[in-house]
Amino acid sequence: MERVKDLELYVPSRTFCYYGAISQLERSCFKGSKRVLLVTNSHLQDGAGLKSIQKNAEAQGLDIIVAPEITPYSSDSIVEEVMEIARISYIEGVIGYGDVDALSVARAVALLTPRRGELQQLYDGLPEQGESLPYVEIPAVSRSPFLFNGGMILGDRYDKSARFLRVENFRPCSVIQDPALLKEFSRKYRVAALLDTMLLAVESYFSRDATFFSETLSLRAIGGAVNTLPAHLQTPDAVETLFQAQQAGFFAGLGLSMSSPGWGTAASYSLGRLVHVPQPIIATILLPYVLEYGIKVCPEKVARMGNILGENLKGLSVVAAADRVVESLRTSLGVDQLPGRLSEVGVEEKHLSHIAAKLLEIPFLEALPEPVSSQELFSFLKDAL
Repeated sequence: MERVKDLELYVPSRTFCYYGAISQLERSCFKGSKRVLLVTNSHLQDGAGLKSIQKNAEAQGLDIIVAPEITPYSSDSIVEEVMEIARISYIEGVIGYGDVDALSVARAVALLTPRRGELQQLYDGLPEQGESLPYVEIPAVSRSPFLFNGGMILGDRYDKSARFLRVENFRPCSVIQDPALLKEFSRKYRVAALLDTMLLAVESYFSRDATFFSETLSLRAIGGAVNTLPAHLQTPDAVETLFQAQQAGFFAGLGLSMSSPGWGTAASYSLGRLVHVPQPIIATILLPYVLEYGIKVCPEKVARMGNILGENLKGLSVVAAADRVVESLRTSLGVDQLPGRLSEVGVEEKHLSHIAAKLLEIPFLEALPEPVSSQELFSFLKDAL
């Protein structure tokens, strides 16, 4: 019998998740502050989302300094550049607005600036005690593996790999999820991000760190993502479509505050940086293979997903039920506009051994349903080639 997990839940981030939530910036943690640094992606600096944030900040009396320094596949040296802006500007808080890359840099800046720290100290492990700047997170995407925890992903300037970090005593003081901001990204990116939401939720559900509560949240996220996918393909800009995508990302993120992502998430960020392809595109390719992996290592969990898909599994063995669930999901996931193999986006077999070895260095892979070797990871990725 599977052991019942203990539940420890502490999510101190005040969260606003609805249309128009950006108006709640005044209720975040910047009361008494005057000068705030906003870290964002370069392609968002002229968008409606940033203008809305600036308008609400100005109404609150905040002086916003925008650092649109995050270009695609920026290396971790960008953290030092933005910290220099923060220090000479005497900022009193940080806003992260954009994708996971921009949010990760913003988190690092909020952590290191008041400590007069250097980036290497973050890699070596910051002491638990230490000041950080008030930090508000405004994702412009529907999902993040680190929404309610202290995680971040930075690009190594030397070998171009993705470095995964987690600072246990750090959280955003407020998270603002406004579905209107999702329009800043293309329809194709948003569809891929929705499938990436599903990948995060599936891996959180499979994880050995999962609790009964995180499993419930993960299943809710999976169901929400599956149900809203057709609308994403037909009416991508509809209010309800965007809200449902944001809601699925919220449930996945909350589940991950108690659980962990897996090898699919780790590989999608690593390979995306290697071949310069957006991470959610890689995630959509790997999702079916993570599901197949689930049949091998935790078929009972895969079978339990049948309820949210409306599958009649009565009388089937656990493995047969799991097979039926994966087949149903594969049918749901068919998106013609997105690639189905890693080779289609420039990944070659010669890349896989290096990536597989690097993945074993990522701490959260210790929470996979079963331990894996670099050879096993290589095999999983080769299957997707």
